Amino acid sequence: MDFLREYHNWLVSNAPSTKEEKLAAAEFIAEKLNKGRGPTAMVIPLRGRGVHAGFDDPKDWDAISEVLKTNLKPEIKVVELDATINDRAFSDPVLELLDEMMQ
Repeated sequence: MDFLREYHNWLVSNAPSTKEEKLAAAEFIAEKLNKGRGPTAMVIPLRGRGVHAGFDDPKDWDAISEVLKTNLKPEIKVVELDATINDRAFSDPVLELLDEMMQ
């Protein structure tokens, strides 16, 4: 069933997921983040995962973002960045946020 996978490298392959599965995963992530003790944040790459574009429908990210924002406790910081997860426009703000949260 290799046709159902996209290979990132020799260690990682990706199987496609439905929109419903992605939204269930977002609910699961929100549930776990809500249990955090201390500074907690969620950074959302609005353009998706980039390198896995074949399995990453940009329209799904609006719904994923909405599920996260709806289900996360108000004290959890939510940052939406207009970038893919592999862009410096994503990683640099994430590192700045991490540095801020660790102080």
